Amino acid sequence: MSNELKVGLAVLLAAIVTYFGVRYLKDQPLFGGGYDLVAVFDDAQGLTSGAFVRLNGVGVGSVRDVRLSPDAREVFITMGIDGDVQIPRGVQIGTSGLSALGEVNIELTPPAGGDAGRPLVAGDTIRAISTPDLFDLLAGE
Repeated sequence: MSNELKVGLAVLLAAIVTYFGVRYLKDQPLFGGGYDLVAVFDDAQGLTSGAFVRLNGVGVGSVRDVRLSPDAREVFITMGIDGDVQIPRGVQIGTSGLSALGEVNIELTPPAGGDAGRPLVAGDTIRAISTPDLFDLLAGE
């Protein structure tokens, strides 16, 4: 086997290991799967890509992208939800954690009552509720 072929195979193997390593460290499914939902926030409160998405405190995905709207009045959050998780319609969405500590996540809360109808599907958009963070609450006191 020639040296060029050995180097080429080593580079290819390194690229594959890097790809799967980054997906693993970002808590994303290794082989794709799942679906994306979009949340619209007035204030992302320090939310960043890679943050956890939790439903009733259980990890069900991660934040894939955080971007401002063209007029900079809203923040669009793309969430990758694990394939076997169904998010009910009417779910409330907000942030949890403290941006000062660098630990801001998305918390999903199912609607009250058991019957939420059909679940959300890929590409659906959820409007987030505005919740003040701890510093806003303390400043108000």
